[in-house]
Amino acid sequence: MPRIDNKIDESVVVKAAKKIGGGGAKVLTENKVLTENKVLTENKVLTTEGLTTEGLTEEPDICIICYDELNGVKKEMCMHEIHTKERIIMHKCHEICGNQWITSCIKKDITPFCPMCPSVKIVHKKKEMSIEKRIEKSIDRFERIALTRFRDLRVDCPTLFGIMVCIDDHYIKCYMNYDMMLNADSCLSDIKHFILSESDDIYACTGPHIPSKVKFNLNYKNWKEWKYPQVRIADAHFAIPPYSNKIGLFRGEVLDDNTTLGELYIRYQSLAGEMYHMHNNIPELSKALSNIYMDKIVHREYSTGPDDPGHDTCAFVNPENPSHLTAYGFNSATYNSVSWIAVHLEYE
Repeated sequence: MPRIDNKIDESVVVKAAKKIGGGGAKVLTENKVLTENKVLTENKVLTTEGLTTEGLTEEPDICIICYDELNGVKKEMCMHEIHTKERIIMHKCHEICGNQWITSCIKKDITPFCPMCPSVKIVHKKKEMSIEKRIEKSIDRFERIALTRFRDLRVDCPTLFGIMVCIDDHYIKCYMNYDMMLNADSCLSDIKHFILSESDDIYACTGPHIPSKVKFNLNYKNWKEWKYPQVRIADAHFAIPPYSNKIGLFRGEVLDDNTTLGELYIRYQSLAGEMYHMHNNIPELSKALSNIYMDKIVHREYSTGPDDPGHDTCAFVNPENPSHLTAYGFNSATYNSVSWIAVHLEYE
């Protein structure tokens, strides 16, 4: 297998060039890489004299890692594609060779790259473990509960998150993830983009006593040629409404923009469960956390005889939920526990 460094074994290029070069193409050496009619080396692109797209009518039918022929006997994969005006060039290899190459890069703490083009990084997607497998393997009981709750969500765009929009630590407006047309596969960055797009509406909902709004309105230039203030996102963190600050175990959590809402939901529910079962000396906070984490009996059918033991219907009832959310006919109620994120805005 070629060595992993910032250069490429020239034998790969020589072999490829002999396959596709014909009589007019030059064999490139000194660790340079052939791509259409250019040489790519150390992230710089240089024009190569004498090379034309006529010499690239066929891709090399060899594995770019082991150099054996690609004849369809072994499963193949494409490391990456080079798009030209005329066509698409694919750098291919055996799947087993490609996976070994990527694994070798990762073990050496190197971002995987194409052996033919060291400057081209390969996006490595880890095989995701199923929810059922994660539940089976989890040793943390709160995480198991969180995973089970996520598995049992009812629809494709469930009520996963309530989003508290805050300015100067004041809770201004609430959105739900379905208001943003976001689901479990969406990311935190999608929430942020939506909120920034709604900045004018958020300004209109902001009370006149909020210091940032007062300061903006007192600026004569803003009134002379009226414009809404530009906002930026200062922070985003797990929260327990109506409190806008970081609380308890949520203080140590740093939320990554690329994390999916599904993974954030599981993490929130795990931490919320752990906090709920901890001794807490703040009754108001315990009540707010209970409204989020614990379901409540909303309807009880009593036993009518030995063959009918009766039945309790439960839902998550939280006064902080929008009133139009209904479960089993009860306002501010949901079938599943809703997690919460606070997004703090600042006027620029």
